[in-house]
Amino acid sequence: NRIELLDGLPLTAAETGEDLNERLRLWGIETLGAFARLQREAVASRLGEEGVKLWLRLTGRLRRPLKLARLEQLFEEHHDFDYEVCDRESLLFVLNRFIKGLSSRVEQTGRAVIAVHLLISYADGGCYAKRLSLPEPLLDEMVLFRLVSSHLEALEMKAAVEAVRLRFEPSDPVASQRQLFGAGLRNRFQFEDTMKRLRRLVGTDRVGAIRSLDSHLPGVFQLVSLPDEIEEVREHYGPPTIGLVLRRYATAIQARVMLQGERPLQIHSPRVSGIIVNASGPWRSEGDWWHRGREWMRSEWDVEVMKQGLFRLVECRGEWEVEGYYE
Repeated sequence: NRIELLDGLPLTAAETGEDLNERLRLWGIETLGAFARLQREAVASRLGEEGVKLWLRLTGRLRRPLKLARLEQLFEEHHDFDYEVCDRESLLFVLNRFIKGLSSRVEQTGRAVIAVHLLISYADGGCYAKRLSLPEPLLDEMVLFRLVSSHLEALEMKAAVEAVRLRFEPSDPVASQRQLFGAGLRNRFQFEDTMKRLRRLVGTDRVGAIRSLDSHLPGVFQLVSLPDEIEEVREHYGPPTIGLVLRRYATAIQARVMLQGERPLQIHSPRVSGIIVNASGPWRSEGDWWHRGREWMRSEWDVEVMKQGLFRLVECRGEWEVEGYYE
């Protein structure tokens, strides 16, 4: 029987801890069969949980059913061309067929695609691999094809293509509830594609959303990534605005100013030149003096230039600028 078979096996065959084996040897137990003949209560009181687990294994009372592990399904297609391909049209024809088949397979699993892996093998022995990520999981065949085709258009083919491999990286679809008064992006992929084109055109540091900084220095802001949800523009119910509105120029205009004491008397600039008939100021402000190299100090004047209107002048470290005009 089982116990007799265990009589011929040493304690080390059970792959238990060295401390447990040493204690059993001190008790005169040298084989697994001798240990299995002990009473369960005695084992539990002296050896604890580790001893009980070993006793259950040896006596056949511990059941550990196998848990089947399902292999991760691979969504991949591969094609070896019979001849070397030099044009993108033939390559896109094969990739379009891959996208349709893989999209159908992914859809059957109830999942979506979060990234596309493209591998191109060249005739000269080289290869090109790229992971094309999506802004959110989707299953739109047209969008997936446009993602791959737009990337191939910008790719420089250094040699003829002899094989191509396409793999979809699956992900659970995103389920999100839109805000009741918010306007979300209708086509997030199209939006991201437009943003990528803009970044290539004007530079990455010039695309984003404007966020005002906590500073008394006028006109300072930073660019942050665009939000997924566009909040509703709400009406402002604060006190009404009284007085003229200052319109700042996108870029301050350099100016030469003649002074009488501290008061501006005449101005010369590309935008406005003339005699200053009225001037109000100066209003001085400063900040960031605790950051070396970033401190600033400015004096503001509101001036009326003869027959031209009201303007805002700013003096900073001896340099004058026309910051804007009033209307």
